[in-house]
Amino acid sequence: MNYKQDKRDLKQRKQTLAARLHDLRISKQIGFNQVCEETGIPQRILDNLELGCGALNLGALHLLAKYYGKKVEILLVDK
Repeated sequence: MNYKQDKRDLKQRKQTLAARLHDLRISKQIGFNQVCEETGIPQRILDNLELGCGALNLGALHLLAKYYGKKVEILLVDK
């Protein structure tokens, strides 16, 4: 893969993660502000995560995973 392909791949993965986070919240019928209040995650950070924008905040992602009863796995593998 070249740099441009890597960048597109990262963007796609962020969009997939964003959709998953949004779908989890909606499926559990939890409001956006409720998640922020109960996790302590600032609104702009949760918004960025659910929209796939900005830098990926791993701390917030870990809190959300715990909140939703999920786990985060990050793998570094050889190409």
